[in-house]
Amino acid sequence: MLVAAVFATAIGDTARFRGYDGSVAGSTDAKIEVTINTPDALTHLIRSPGGLGLARAYINGDITVDGPLYDTLRTLQVDGVRE
Repeated sequence: MLVAAVFATAIGDTARFRGYDGSVAGSTDAKIEVTINTPDALTHLIRSPGGLGLARAYINGDITVDGPLYDTLRTLQVDGVRE
């Protein structure tokens, strides 16, 4: 499975995901884009599924988010970050 597809499957397809391997997955009309920069991002997601793994990957620079992080978490509805 390609990197972007792993993230889209694990987190949801309400965002567009771009993998370090050139893969792209998720919604084609998404307002949020998450770029997976390194294989370590997958490790964070596997060890801590959901918001914690996503936050760890973001803090370490293993992923980048196009747009405000809070809005991204709210849109992805990760770990209780809801409206």
